[in-house]
Amino acid sequence: MKKIFVLLMVFAMPVLSFEIVPEKVLFTPLMVDPAESRMSGMYGFYDMSHEGGLTLGNVGNVSIGSHRPFFGWGTQSTGQWQFGVDAAAKMQFMLDQPSLVLAQSDYSFGFDLAWKKNKWSSRIRAYHVSSHLGDEYMEATGFTRFQYNTEGFDMLVAYRPTDGLRFYAGGDYYFNIDPADIGTNMAHFGAEYIHPTPLFANTYFVMASDFKLYERNKYDFNTTAAMGFQFSKAFDDDRFIRLMLEGYTGSSPHTQFYYTETNYYGVTLQFGF
Repeated sequence: MKKIFVLLMVFAMPVLSFEIVPEKVLFTPLMVDPAESRMSGMYGFYDMSHEGGLTLGNVGNVSIGSHRPFFGWGTQSTGQWQFGVDAAAKMQFMLDQPSLVLAQSDYSFGFDLAWKKNKWSSRIRAYHVSSHLGDEYMEATGFTRFQYNTEGFDMLVAYRPTDGLRFYAGGDYYFNIDPADIGTNMAHFGAEYIHPTPLFANTYFVMASDFKLYERNKYDFNTTAAMGFQFSKAFDDDRFIRLMLEGYTGSSPHTQFYYTETNYYGVTLQFGF
């Protein structure tokens, strides 16, 4: 009888799993957050100007980045966990100039911890962001670069009421900021939808909206919205190509111009690997 009891206890214990370089991420990267690390390119029109400066007009945005988990672990009772690295370089090019002018670039690097259980998932990330202006842009506009460096934490919690729909909310806290007037807090939330059934031949309809409220802008809304198509083997596959129409309104998501009101719309191409 004692042996049977011991066996029952062993089988009832949560099973700990451990995985090196997991293939599938637990917290799916946000679809339209301008600050998300991803591989993407966008052609758009910017309604954006600064004092004595130059309206950007036709712009090409390029993002080279990704999130990759180093290892994962978990149990049946606590859910699955992953620890990984998150890095990206985001560049903004002015296309109306005689040559391809780099307006500005942002570089980010950090580590994150992700968790998932059933319909819930979350991500906590510690990161550094630095920003730089292009030399030709400064010559053309007279705009002077200022020092922009931040270190901070962000946390997001997501819930999937259905297979294709995800809601998320959270925020950022900056603990090391330069310049000092950019504020220390940001609220963040949004929603994403991928139709679980393909429209045709591995083509899925997608739409998303993302909202950020920064302390530095007195918590005014900064809104990104997009809709289009995803090409992948399954609607939740990490390997995909997305083609979307995207629009933005609010303070500029590009850090050298963070105090400038910006509206843009364009076509975005995203790649998942």
